[in-house]
Amino acid sequence: KPMTRNSDGSRFTNKQLLQLVRGLLRQHGYLSHRLIDEDPSVPTVQFFRDRFGGLKALYARIGYECTQSELNRSGIMRTMARLDTATCAAAASISPS
Repeated sequence: KPMTRNSDGSRFTNKQLLQLVRGLLRQHGYLSHRLIDEDPSVPTVQFFRDRFGGLKALYARIGYECTQSELNRSGIMRTMARLDTATCAAAASISPS
């Protein structure tokens, strides 16, 4: 990263960018700032913000409509699940067998 052009050096079209984001949505079942920024196959969140005016505008363009509260809540739930998994792993590593 940052990925700002196609592999042939040409600029991404809006259609190509929207297809990339749709692919992420199909693969993961949700979209988030973190998911987009961590995926090396798509440009950065800042790139999408500059191009489409923000993530909510980008999401609306592909029909992924969520309120800010829903986005926040789903992010918190994913974080809690990761923390729970990490906590269980840590506890298992220090517990006597």
